[in-house]
Amino acid sequence: MAKPPVYLLGFGERDNPSYGPRAGSDPLVTGIADAGRTAMAMAGVAHRDVDFLQLYDDYVIIVLMQIEDLGFCRKGDLDYFARTDFTIKGELPIQTGGGMINCGQPSTTGGLLHVTEAVRQLRGEGGARQVPGAEIGVVTGLGAIGYGKNLGCAAAAVLGADMTP
Repeated sequence: MAKPPVYLLGFGERDNPSYGPRAGSDPLVTGIADAGRTAMAMAGVAHRDVDFLQLYDDYVIIVLMQIEDLGFCRKGDLDYFARTDFTIKGELPIQTGGGMINCGQPSTTGGLLHVTEAVRQLRGEGGARQVPGAEIGVVTGLGAIGYGKNLGCAAAAVLGADMTP
């Protein structure tokens, strides 16, 4: 292969939690809570192992909700957001390529933008935006968003520069 591979270490998916057995669930909890838990368990990684996040980002609040739902902090922990450095050189870099908000959301970029940026980071191809020592990244995607009914289909993937975390 011309370039080093990036490995899918774990994945999870969850349909809209507002339907079926979770009908009437908390509208501030997305399906990313279940999808992320499944993906991280399959990959055998803990939060401390994650070097960066590439999160679906149609609105800033959705990014914050996913950080909570992925378990990096508890719901409503504003202190976590105030004290955590989310920049490229920080303890939990997010949206290292600027995300969809930066380049045209939703239909012109879609979820593969985040996968592409994660692959660049894991290959060390991030240039000026490279996360130092990036080995594990989490990517999320949301679809069929029914606002007022919580968020539709949610997916999370853990990608790695090596087959074993």
